[in-house]
Amino acid sequence: MLCSSVPLCFDLPTAQHDRCFYRDFDDLVVRLTQLCCDVETSRREKLSSLVARYDWRVMAARYDDLFAGLLG
Repeated sequence: MLCSSVPLCFDLPTAQHDRCFYRDFDDLVVRLTQLCCDVETSRREKLSSLVARYDWRVMAARYDDLFAGLLG
């Protein structure tokens, strides 16, 4: 994670955390290797549906509204 930041995905089911977050660099390498070597299985998992709500195209408007409300 960049700059020791922690993703704020409070409504991501805890059961999915191991599938979506990596523990360290070695774990990241293992996961990326698996993704590259078994593309068909990776595509069937459909993890994108779990995190689609965090897509910037969705979140940008929410942030705009939040900051506009702070400015009054």
